[in-house]
Amino acid sequence: MRPETLKLLQAVATRKVQITAQQAAEQQRRLQQATAHEVLFLQHAAKLEVRTRQWLDQDSGCPTHLLLGAQHFHKAMHTALDLQHSTILHLQETQAIAAATAGAAQRLQRQIMHLFTQQQQGEASTQRQQEQRLNDNLCTRPRVTQQ
Repeated sequence: MRPETLKLLQAVATRKVQITAQQAAEQQRRLQQATAHEVLFLQHAAKLEVRTRQWLDQDSGCPTHLLLGAQHFHKAMHTALDLQHSTILHLQETQAIAAATAGAAQRLQRQIMHLFTQQQQGEASTQRQQEQRLNDNLCTRPRVTQQ
């Protein structure tokens, strides 16, 4: 393989590693954000449930339509929680894929570096052999003496 080709492959592999690392970091950020949103949803849903139960238990004279609205809102919050949980599961899967892709890119980069190193060593060995042959030829050549 030509050295230019290996250098190009090396540059491509390095860029791919950078891109996959950025993607993995972005997926991690999105997952953390989605998890934080889920925690907030759970906190608000718990507060709403407590207030609704207080209104129902105390017979506080709260109009029925307000209680029904609170129950409807509670159901909507649970639907949003289910959607958020689904989003988190999807982000976890995507993060796992991004991590696997990053690992594959790093392995590819290592393989290309290994090929590059082997080629450089081969070229150096070939050059040393040529120099050695040249030295051997110079040393073994009969000398012409002038009489």
